Amino acid sequence: ASFAAALAAIFEEFRNNWKKIYEELEKLRTRIVNAGKEPTYGLHRKKQMPFFRMFNREIFGAGMPADESLLWTGAEPTSDYGMAQEDRTSHLVDLTQQVFLVVERELKLTGFWESIPAQNKLKADIQATLLSPDFSKLPGVVKNRAHIISRIMEIAYRKNDTILYAE
Repeated sequence: ASFAAALAAIFEEFRNNWKKIYEELEKLRTRIVNAGKEPTYGLHRKKQMPFFRMFNREIFGAGMPADESLLWTGAEPTSDYGMAQEDRTSHLVDLTQQVFLVVERELKLTGFWESIPAQNKLKADIQATLLSPDFSKLPGVVKNRAHIISRIMEIAYRKNDTILYAE
């Protein structure tokens, strides 16, 4: 959730209980501080990490709630998938970098979001990356590729200016 949404929820839920509001705001502050300490594995925090987190969630189910009804993703609940954590992270970083390069290249085109053919080309390029021998062996990538591509497009649309202009 965004900072504004979290803030509004705290004030709405604990309307006249200032002590509880203080406690919840302190938890929110701690969560924000800890988010800045998240390991980036050499990826750009604002440009590439949203893709990394999405891949981690969609492919390996990391960060999913215990109750599947709360959030649907294509991934099954977390397990080791026969991979060491280091290998999983390595594959995710590589996938993130390759997909990001494709997305960034296409977003630089003038009028990208108004051009359906350009968007379809990006989707095809992303699919080619996902189905490459390096990544097709990751759990659920082939089966859930349409959902993953959709999520990539959502992030690219929402973070368009950040991807293009953030330093």
